[in-house]
Amino acid sequence: MMGIGKRIKELIHDLRLSQNEFAQKLGKFPQYISDVVNDKKNPGVDFINLIVDTFPQVNPEWLLSDKGPKFRPLSDNLQDPAVPYINGTTLKLQDDIIKGLETNIFYLRNKVNLLEEEKKQLQMELERCKKLLEK
Repeated sequence: MMGIGKRIKELIHDLRLSQNEFAQKLGKFPQYISDVVNDKKNPGVDFINLIVDTFPQVNPEWLLSDKGPKFRPLSDNLQDPAVPYINGTTLKLQDDIIKGLETNIFYLRNKVNLLEEEKKQLQMELERCKKLLEK
């Protein structure tokens, strides 16, 4: 059974986020996330709740105890009779889908920014090489 820090590290990887991106989404300092995933700090209940609130697809039972699947199936949201329906879809399910899409959009925007930065660096390197060849 792995510790909670290792599970959070695995979760960050599976969400395809960097530790900095994960920290930003949670409104935490990157150093705190680093300390948690390296088992230097134990996260409190508030932090676990923050993760589950921010990433509703995460199974809190797995996060706390390493039991059950890491992610909750979307169908779990349909089994709660207290959840109101709109056009046959639960509001909770719609919120989960929106949060998942927002996570993907955030990831893709960061990836685009990184690729644009890499493109700039490669263009500068290409120009430098061209100047060397002209000499």
